[in-house]
This record gives sequence, C-alpha cells and structure tokens, in this order.
Amino acid sequence: MPHTIDEYAFQLCSKLASINLPKGLKAIGFGAFNFCTSLKEITIPASVTNIRQLAFNRCDDFLKVSILSPDVTIERDAFRKCNLVIIYAYEGSAGEVYAKANKMPLVLLK
Repeated sequence: MPHTIDEYAFQLCSKLASINLPKGLKAIGFGAFNFCTSLKEITIPASVTNIRQLAFNRCDDFLKVSILSPDVTIERDAFRKCNLVIIYAYEGSAGEVYAKANKMPLVLLK
C-alpha cells in the first residue's frame, strides 16, 4: 500500500466525485487533486502528516473535508479556491488553525 498520494496523481479527474483514503496514508502530494471539479467530500485519515500546497486546488464542488489528524502540516493554499468547502477538524488542531487563518467555514469535531 502506498504511503503517499503522488503529486498531480488525480489532477484533472473532473468526474472523480468521491475517494476513500486508506488508513496508513502519510502524505497528500502537491496538486494531487488539482482541478477535481466534481469531488464533493473527503476524510483525511489521522495517519496523514502532510497535505502539500495546492493538494485540493480548484475543487469547485468540494463541500466537506474532515481532517482527523490533529498534528497534520497543511501547506499554504492546500485548499485554494475551494470556495464552498467546510473544514471539519478537532479543537486545537492544525485543521482548525488552517481554517481560521484562511477564513474558511469550520465545524469542530468532538
């Protein structure tokens, strides 16, 4: 099982509406889901330690991202131009910090 989704792995997969990321995944590469315009939601497993820059750039229909890792590094513009997305993250987590710093809607997980 790969531990990383390579950079640009799913770029321009405009019909990709959903994907299940495996437990044990460590990183989501630069531009991995760039322009996946039909992607609606994703759950990022607790095992992920890094979400690279532009990983989810221009996912126009993206509505929900659940970030289960409290300590993940989320690089600048990881969710660039995902105008409809709501971040679901734990209080005090990197996901919460990222959402607030980027003025993105946030729902705190319990």
